Amino acid sequence: MASQITLPFWPTTLDCLSWSKDNLIAVAGGEQVAILIPRLHEPGPDGTCWNSITFRANAFTADEVPLSDPLSFRNLSLGEELSLRHVQALCWSSPGLGRYGRCVLAVLSSNHVLSFWECDGKVNDGANWKRTVVVNHALRRYYHNADKPDGETEQKERERLQVYQRVRAFAWSQTMHDGLVPSDQSIPHTDCGYHLLAVSTEAGDIVLLRIVSPHSILRKKHSEWKVEVMHCFGVGDLASEALHSGLFVEEHDDRPLDNATSMADHLALGPWRQNDSGGCYISTTAFIANGRLFSIEVEGRRDQPSLGAEFKLTSQQPKHLNRSRSDMTGPLSFVPKTGSITAFAADDVYCIDTSAGPDQATSPTSHHLDDRWDEISGVAHTSTRSGSPQIQVASHLSSARAVTTALSVPFITDEVSKRPPWQAALKKSKTSFSAQFDWSGQVQERTWGIAASPLGDFVATAATFLPLDAIAYMMPHDQRTVINMTPATNGESDFLPVEGGTAHPFEVSSETLLFSLRNHLERHPATDDPESLVDLMLKTVNHAEDKSERSGDRPMSDDFRVLTRVCYIKQLLSTRPELVKERLRLIADIALKRSPDTSRVSKQVIQTLVLEVLKIAVHFPHYGVMSSKVYRVYEKLRSKLQPDTQSNKEVEDWSEDCHICHKAIPFESVKWARCETGHQLSRCGLTFLALEGPGITKYCNICSMQYLNEWTLPEFTGPAEDENIEVTELPMEDQRTPTTSDQAGPGAESASEEQPTEQLQSDWVHISHGLATSRESPGSLARMLFAVFDTCIYCGGNFAVR
Repeated sequence: MASQITLPFWPTTLDCLSWSKDNLIAVAGGEQVAILIPRLHEPGPDGTCWNSITFRANAFTADEVPLSDPLSFRNLSLGEELSLRHVQALCWSSPGLGRYGRCVLAVLSSNHVLSFWECDGKVNDGANWKRTVVVNHALRRYYHNADKPDGETEQKERERLQVYQRVRAFAWSQTMHDGLVPSDQSIPHTDCGYHLLAVSTEAGDIVLLRIVSPHSILRKKHSEWKVEVMHCFGVGDLASEALHSGLFVEEHDDRPLDNATSMADHLALGPWRQNDSGGCYISTTAFIANGRLFSIEVEGRRDQPSLGAEFKLTSQQPKHLNRSRSDMTGPLSFVPKTGSITAFAADDVYCIDTSAGPDQATSPTSHHLDDRWDEISGVAHTSTRSGSPQIQVASHLSSARAVTTALSVPFITDEVSKRPPWQAALKKSKTSFSAQFDWSGQVQERTWGIAASPLGDFVATAATFLPLDAIAYMMPHDQRTVINMTPATNGESDFLPVEGGTAHPFEVSSETLLFSLRNHLERHPATDDPESLVDLMLKTVNHAEDKSERSGDRPMSDDFRVLTRVCYIKQLLSTRPELVKERLRLIADIALKRSPDTSRVSKQVIQTLVLEVLKIAVHFPHYGVMSSKVYRVYEKLRSKLQPDTQSNKEVEDWSEDCHICHKAIPFESVKWARCETGHQLSRCGLTFLALEGPGITKYCNICSMQYLNEWTLPEFTGPAEDENIEVTELPMEDQRTPTTSDQAGPGAESASEEQPTEQLQSDWVHISHGLATSRESPGSLARMLFAVFDTCIYCGGNFAVR
């Protein structure tokens, strides 16, 4: 998978790369953004292991960025009014915010507008990438509702709001999972995630925003993206308080800080951790203002454990980190899995522990940067085979010849930097460019960014090349950026890092594992034992099985029940050793290009899934047409998996109706369906219902298993609140199966009015009436299933649509 990709643009900003947890790379290129997608099965026609798409990110509609009159000279911003709106920064969110549990891309443009981009279809089609949110709108509303200065005219208010909504920097937090499970056993991609975004505004504030996605199948009351301000603090006030607090003093600094011009130029949010009592979550927000590095702890506490409860944020006493320097600069980032932060000065790189208590002294560790004078263009957090953290540093003009490029964390003053593979790849690209134009080695490289893979075992660098001693002129059509993909370290990159490397084990996606295995097999083609690969992957994703009580009968509040059950089943299937091994064997077979034995893993997963879901089905108070159908199918499966179990005859005799001929579809297989007249269909890999309508399916990106696409089904559209759905519990003799017209799929045909219906004997089914007859209420069994399984239940792959 180590390779080289050429993109048709030049970057216009440093730190232009971002590598997501679901293994996509975003590259900022002036007016455009490129998305690099790894080919996980076969190389492309030209031998490349990556696909790339580009889309224009600087074209805003009038609704997104309204036209306004020119501002006064005092509030004039060249970036806002005259720039080409080039991309200035981009970063992926944590998984779970986008559709199907994917990451969302945040893009900051030179007109100070921060927006979100996500894909609503196939990721390798640029037309499917859409701008969905403009964060500045939420900031403007917040400042509009805040206290206004006395005597402010309408004109001055308009200008003030226009200035205050400008975004200078931003940073995503890691996902916080609402305290449902211990932080070291958090569950990936569940609907309970709490996504926080920090933005620095031109008002001199740092604003913490909560982002709520409309793609939560449990939170259907949010049909659109929601951005709400959770906390706000002034940079100047925090900095002044920290400067005079006497905390972490190395050298007293009496130089004044101009509050009127204090804005955070760089931001970083640390990982969430629980306090000693477990009652709240704590995260560190670090920022650089006027060349000084500060931090403040943000504490989050939930009053009651419910799906919509407000999560309150409070800030603690700020700290001034590294008082000896007032020339601190970015990139600013936290070392994965730790509370340590890395930041740069003119000639040194610093690593500072921000998790020390207010009464504890901390001494930053530092390393010299070889007297380089050019800007730092990026930092990548990588991992050795043993899981030890490292950082790799790229600078704009001297990366190819720099001595200090890879360092262990925390830093050792006299440590000799290792030569990472990307540096050799950069020199090779430079030589190739020189030979292409016959420049006799007189080539100047410019390194624009560096990023590490989710496991920290690969590194991507972006570089352009120009003549060294001549004026260079290239038309935009001829501009090229070279992206080199290389192992993070020499030799050790042949193995997967232990315990997730730079990622927590629960964050390691199947795409990431398959990506790394493919590279391992390319370098060691003699390796053909799937069991050895399984053992290798187990060391990477070795998260302990949850030993907590799992009884479906333990008492709990109604609000908390749904979220607890979602997390319970997700963790059960993610940590049970026999299921994890079978899933990894499937990934190993695909990496070895063998025909994977899906029946082996399917049997294990299906048996666990069916039995556990039926145990907790009684705890869901509201049901709909799809939920009742899923329940019956699961009961049928249980009777086949456990022949000695007493089954309900009415449920056992129940069958689906073919939408083509309206004949019964007997349940013969979990993979395919066939009606009595011979029409053949596939079955959903989760609900095991027949896939009868066109355009209602999604598929696994790795094993190609088909599933119902919940976002195309009428059962999951319409009113969100329970009170908008009329739900009635009928007597047993009046409970009936809805006709075919109520079943899933946009292609469903209406059945004849004389078509017979069948009675149910299950004592828990509730039938909805009125206009919302076929819709699923927020707490239904079907919604719970789709919420839990936003990745493939057999191999863990992400979903895509064709």
